[in-house]
Amino acid sequence: MTPEQRRAFDEWFTAHVADSEDRAGARRVDAEATPAPQVSF
Repeated sequence: MTPEQRRAFDEWFTAHVADSEDRAGARRVDAEATPAPQVSF
């Protein structure tokens, strides 16, 4: 793996993991904040 490939991988990996953790965290917060689904029209 060249330094350029390594840097690209690190950037992808960091962004991918951070994005996954953000989504998981948002789901947890939503689940705790909302006891039941609420739909309004």
